[in-house]
Amino acid sequence: IRFHPLLRASALVLSVIFHPLFIPLYATLLIMYSHPIQFADFDGKARLAILGPVIENTVILPLAVVLLLKPLGFIRSLRLDTQKDRIIPCVASMIFYYWLYRVARYHSAYHEAFPTLLSSFLLGIFIAVILTFLANIIMKISLHGVGMGSLVGILLLMIPDPYSNLSIPLVAALLATGLVCSSRLVLSAHRGREIYVGLAVGVISQFIALFFL
Repeated sequence: IRFHPLLRASALVLSVIFHPLFIPLYATLLIMYSHPIQFADFDGKARLAILGPVIENTVILPLAVVLLLKPLGFIRSLRLDTQKDRIIPCVASMIFYYWLYRVARYHSAYHEAFPTLLSSFLLGIFIAVILTFLANIIMKISLHGVGMGSLVGILLLMIPDPYSNLSIPLVAALLATGLVCSSRLVLSAHRGREIYVGLAVGVISQFIALFFL
């Protein structure tokens, strides 16, 4: 199917804004500023202390790995278009995400700075990367789908919380998920089943993480 260039451009913009690298940061900000209890005692400096490790381990380090792999010839494209291109970035992300979770959950200097809800989300995205790596053996799973599924998953888990009202954020996240997944189809980056599997991996990973915690 040929789509109008303007539609393809809009799809590209959405794919960049909601790139999987940025979803953990968006979710952290959402949890931090939407839950009135767990972050009630945190001032601006304390919240920056939380955002620092999140940005470093979920955005800067994974991006640096991909940027280094391209000139070394380990990947064909920065877009990670093939299943082979995704192997090393997925393994690297596992390391960074697991380290972030360990710091958030067990390190004495950060234990009080990472409430259980955020620790659960960080464990969830680590599990999602593992499942993505395994699914990548069979198909080119949609990383955008995994990211958006993780965002929707943590919001679904927060909905029953009597201290927060996330109806509007959940509706907005579902709308964004539909737009982003449609954008991947418009750009011919994935087939439908690859996106559906990605969404399922993201949502299920958050439920598994909450079960363990």
